[in-house]
Amino acid sequence: MKSRFDGETRLVGIIGWPVEHSASPAMHNAALQSMGLNWRYLPLAVEPGELRAAVERIRAMRFAGANVTLPHKEAIVHLLDELSPVAKAMGAVNLIVRKKNGTLLGDNTDAQGFLVSLSTLVPDLRSRRVAVLGSGGAARAVVCALAQTGAIPVLFARRPHRALKMMHELRTHNPEAQGTVHSFRNLDRIGEQESVLVHATPVGMWPDVKRSPWPDDLPIPNHLVVCDLVYNPTVTRLLARATGAGCQVLDGRGMLVEQAALSLEAWTGCPAPRGVMAQACEEFLNPTKHR
Repeated sequence: MKSRFDGETRLVGIIGWPVEHSASPAMHNAALQSMGLNWRYLPLAVEPGELRAAVERIRAMRFAGANVTLPHKEAIVHLLDELSPVAKAMGAVNLIVRKKNGTLLGDNTDAQGFLVSLSTLVPDLRSRRVAVLGSGGAARAVVCALAQTGAIPVLFARRPHRALKMMHELRTHNPEAQGTVHSFRNLDRIGEQESVLVHATPVGMWPDVKRSPWPDDLPIPNHLVVCDLVYNPTVTRLLARATGAGCQVLDGRGMLVEQAALSLEAWTGCPAPRGVMAQACEEFLNPTKHR
């Protein structure tokens, strides 16, 4: 079916800075076309100081909704009309849905997307100690997801006070949640007790692909399952080192596709074609391979 763009086209998009690296437009537009819907998904480059104005433009232009990515997932919380219980517990939004009455609801599909992806390598997380690198919106999603499964997050953050605040806020919504906080300087404490390592910061993301959150002089324990939420590039420097150390590894594509599919379903009320979205994501990230 040929894609059309006219006065009846419904708009959705992704708010971020930058957004040119994002695979979301490719995934969503491929999915919308395969579903036969007259919708269009747009990349919306929004500098941090323009976030409030961007939300009002989405409201005025009657967007059906939007995704939210770095660096806006936490800042946008206070600019929306309502929050879902999940977004409220996480203190971060990656999905905006326009309700029938015109109000903008903030939701979050990152946690569910993460769990679906990680389950391909680690189907049972109960009582497992999981090292999480970061204290931002992505780390919040991971920690909330882990708490749902009974896993024990062990946070390592450059700003430990942010991670401590995150854990405190999590426990107000889930008093049984466990977890500890350490400085990034103490990554050498990751040992046999931890079975999974999740990288939840932008370090190593395009265009700074030579960076890694893991110190060059610190060996990566080979018993770890190493998951990097960065998906562009698909093989980050962290994952390359982890593979070399003998670890099982998981890149960010699985989480990306699943959180996107859940977003699409929230907007349209229709099942998302996950296979189409995964293929579009792969072609976007590895264009030369698919020419």
